[in-house]
Amino acid sequence: AGAICYSFVFIPEYGPVRGIWYSIFHAVSAFCNAGLDLLGDDSLVRYQVNPWMNFVTIFLIVSGGIGFIVWWDLLDNFKKVFHKDLSLKHGIQKLHVHSKITIITTLSLIFGGALMILLLEFNNTGTIGNFNFFQKIMASIFQSVTLRTAGFMTFSQSALRSCTVIICLFLMFIGGSSISTAGGIKTSTIAVLVLSTRATIKGNDHLVVFRKTIPHKTVTKALAVSMVSVLVLISATFLLQIVEGGSLLNVAFETTSAIATVGLSRDLTSTLHFAGKLIIILCMYLGRIGPISMAIFF
Repeated sequence: AGAICYSFVFIPEYGPVRGIWYSIFHAVSAFCNAGLDLLGDDSLVRYQVNPWMNFVTIFLIVSGGIGFIVWWDLLDNFKKVFHKDLSLKHGIQKLHVHSKITIITTLSLIFGGALMILLLEFNNTGTIGNFNFFQKIMASIFQSVTLRTAGFMTFSQSALRSCTVIICLFLMFIGGSSISTAGGIKTSTIAVLVLSTRATIKGNDHLVVFRKTIPHKTVTKALAVSMVSVLVLISATFLLQIVEGGSLLNVAFETTSAIATVGLSRDLTSTLHFAGKLIIILCMYLGRIGPISMAIFF
């Protein structure tokens, strides 16, 4: 479906053979949250004000990153609603707790991140400052989505303000959802940590979400995943800073992007020395196999 949608842009621009190839390649890349493209050094910058390209890419990234368990759950309940075995309200209520947490967290991160990016970059001519209001909203949503381990870009990451980069680090570190094509510590992990913190503050002994009790083992696993990932991130940033020097914010962006398998860079990747490349390669590999597997391995 994504390849067909892309073909409306790529075939007129590159011809039928190359256009079809580009459509298939970029659909796979977007759905698998790879972020690789065949368009040159500027990724999707040439399509930064093209709504069709932006929203097709956003749909593919979110589709791949939300998790296959969620898709199966949504499709199963949608079939029951379609055949009138369930009402729409009951169909939503019948979704698994995992699906509800994932969908709510994903939407919160996408639109919350987009709002922060819009406000912080509104007048930045290096990113979205020269766009009209709709284009600014579109570019902000795209940036918020692509940070969740996709890696495409519609404007230069090096032009982002420092405060925006901090938001980017947070979104990249969380990444996508469990059992998906995305990396990061996952949306369910951060959701469990936030909800567990809230329950502790309220003095509750058990974590209850949508009338279901989340096992204590799940909470401790979420904590372990986060702690191991933070330690790896700090260590990698420290080592890369020693090897490469320069801006600590750029180095942190580079290592977070690698560990979360995002692929975005503030123009640092192409300047890395041999040792720096080895560190980033290790970060990408460890980020892909997951922090728990990594901890068990060591």
